[in-house]
Amino acid sequence: MILEVPEELFEKARVLCKAIKEKEQALGIKNKFVNDKASYDNESSSLFIGFVGEFAFARLFGLPEPVLVERYRDDCDFVIKGKKIDLKTKLVDKRCYVNLMQYSRKKMDVDIYVFGELYGKYYRVIGWIEYDMLPAISNLMWFPNGSQGFRIKLGRLKRIEELIQPEAKSCRV
Repeated sequence: MILEVPEELFEKARVLCKAIKEKEQALGIKNKFVNDKASYDNESSSLFIGFVGEFAFARLFGLPEPVLVERYRDDCDFVIKGKKIDLKTKLVDKRCYVNLMQYSRKKMDVDIYVFGELYGKYYRVIGWIEYDMLPAISNLMWFPNGSQGFRIKLGRLKRIEELIQPEAKSCRV
């Protein structure tokens, strides 16, 4: 399934990125993921792409949009069939990764990872995998910044049609 992402969803992501930037600056918080290459104002930043992905996923499957209030409350994005979902969105020319520290931290907060991609103004879901199965379908690797993460073998993901139901609800409050 592919969604042509309406401009309004891109604008919502821009507004959220700006609000987070202002909040973190006011609190004196230095976000380690923001640097010269990835800023809040950069539409190729993982923060912006993630917000667009969450809005697009909700729109694509007729789900309520997630309520994105607290940047640091990063548990899950949706609940589907009683399972807590963490949505990971990437640009089309990038690989799918899950940071090892984030994976370890989310043990109690995530049951399933769903992977999607954004290419231009289009969004599609690549597939999904249970939290516990992620290491089995991935390669553990080192990133240039010294952290570790799982590189996902996309061919091992399950089809989204095996998971999604319209009664899913947003998990963030």
